[in-house]
Formats: sequence, C-alpha cells, structure tokens
Amino acid sequence: MRFLFFFIFLTSIAFISGQNTVTLLPNLGIENNYSQSDFEYWKRATELFSKLNNLENEIKYSELTETETKAIDSLELGYGPQTDVIGCSWYCGGGPYKTSSSSVLNDDENYSNENIHDFDLFTGWVPQSKNGIGETISFHFKAKSPRINAIVIYNGYIKTKELWKKNSRAKKIKLKIDNETIAILELKDTTASQRFEIEPIQSTTENQDLVLTLEIMESYEGEKYTDLVISEINFDGIDVH
Repeated sequence: MRFLFFFIFLTSIAFISGQNTVTLLPNLGIENNYSQSDFEYWKRATELFSKLNNLENEIKYSELTETETKAIDSLELGYGPQTDVIGCSWYCGGGPYKTSSSSVLNDDENYSNENIHDFDLFTGWVPQSKNGIGETISFHFKAKSPRINAIVIYNGYIKTKELWKKNSRAKKIKLKIDNETIAILELKDTTASQRFEIEPIQSTTENQDLVLTLEIMESYEGEKYTDLVISEINFDGIDVH
C-alpha cells in the first residue's frame, strides 16, 4: 500500500448515504476580511519584507518609517496575508514540489495554479469552467517525503472581502490520492482557514510520487461573477524536526 487509509474522526465526519466514502468537515480558523486599504497596507509590508531579506540588501530596517517597521513586525508575529509562519514549520522539510491543474482562466498567469501554494492570500487559482465544477488541482509529493496529516484551504478570493463576495467559492471538493477517491471535503462559506485532518499519508514506493488531487464538485455562487477562486491550499504533517 502506498498510503494509509483515513482514520474517521467521529466529531468531524459524516457518511455519504450508501457509499464508503466519507465527508470531512473542517476546523475553522479566524476570518480573513480585508478592505482595499488593508490590501494596500499588507502588500506594501510584504514587498518591504522581501527587500529586507534580499541578499543584495536593497533596503535597511533602520531606514524604514515607523508605520513600515510596525507592519513588518506584525508579519513576523503571524499577522497579515502570509499563511506560512515566518520561521520554522513543517515546510522546513515537507511539502509538495510542484502543482498542476486542469485549467487556468484564459491561461492568465495572474490566475495560475502556482498561486494556490505561494503562502499569499492575495493571490489565487482561478480555473476556466463556470463555477469551477469538475476542475482539478493536484499536488505532487516526492516518495518518502514527510507525511501529510492535514489540508488547509482558504476558500474564495480573499484579496478583499468585496472580491470574495463577487466571485464563486468551492462548496464540496472530492479528495483523491493517486486517483483513488478517499473523501469529500465539505467547505463552509467563510474567509476563515479550513483545516481538514487526515490520517498521515505518504508514498513509500521508491521514485514514485504521491499525488493529492482536489476536484471541485459544488460551489457557492458569487454575487457578480461565475469565476471560482481558491486563494490558498497548504498542508501540515509530521516527520519534520
């Protein structure tokens, strides 16, 4: 067996009638409701942070304004649109090495599948199909890489709350491991992070990836657009540190 079957958490799943597939329910984090001014503030903060960490030292911390240093300090404390903590985490040793998708809206790189795993809530993957139904996003993990035990989804276009309302969001997602359907993820219609706990999985076959695929089954309709957006999908796991 290349992966272990999921342990059924009694408080977080419900069986689909007549099938062995289970529906997993999420544990919710805090909401991410950004205004246009919030977006501009945090975008500037992340740009400055990137320059501070540039090996060529484009700018110095001492040269920043009080507002700018406060924003950067907040990023380091875990606030703002970056989903992976600044410092050490499971991603120090784990994580997918590539993503692939069934489509990208108008083949526009601004909506690329790469956006779904860049740790930035201000970007997102947008597939081509109306409301995203039937579209897939896949994550490729190298053989024997650290095991995955959670999938964390940031649903919708979180860039601003206005855009989140206007665009469609995922409602139900089919979870597949190496093309085998394992569970249905039932998402809430919220800007909060949605963490789905799973039994640890990995590929144990030499030189053979584990491929985790998510297929959109149902969606929450946007107030204005039929484009579906998922801002970010991250993972957590074990075997690191």
